[in-house]
Amino acid sequence: MDTKRLILIAGLGLAAVVVFTQAKKLGTPPPVAPVKAAAPIIQKVEYVKVLVAAQNLPLGSRLSEAAFEWKQWPAEAVSPAFISNDLRPNADAELLNSIVRSPIVVGEPINEGKLVKSGESGVMAALLKPGMRAVTTRISVDTAAGGFIQPGDRVDLILTQAVQRNLNNTNQTGNQRVYIFRYYF
Repeated sequence: MDTKRLILIAGLGLAAVVVFTQAKKLGTPPPVAPVKAAAPIIQKVEYVKVLVAAQNLPLGSRLSEAAFEWKQWPAEAVSPAFISNDLRPNADAELLNSIVRSPIVVGEPINEGKLVKSGESGVMAALLKPGMRAVTTRISVDTAAGGFIQPGDRVDLILTQAVQRNLNNTNQTGNQRVYIFRYYF
């Protein structure tokens, strides 16, 4: 081989190595200087003790000492309806023997709107909505169906209702409607 050709091949090889290394440098990003982490801002959260249910309290249950407990609650999340230790430190003793008007689940803050205090009014009066009535009936061995209705039995209930019609501006009792309901136990 000719020396000129050897020099030319060596020069081309050297140029190829230089081009390859420069292309590799262009593909990699420059090193990033480490950023100093700012000190985390820690805010102190203030807590208030709130009266919460320690167990599930179904409708009509009576509150005992085991039914509720004081629990830490973030002060900014305390609703005016909650019972806090700051405003009513003896609330647990005051609410003892109160009756639950609507169900309260474990951990739920106790709200006086969901309770009926003992001596205020009966549970039934607290549970009835305006315009509703409750009627009591005597149950005895003769009137009860205890033991006669078993699972799988059919029971027919009959409802008779008198319908009033307004004929010529006079209230006259019209036909009676009869409804029959069938229940399966």
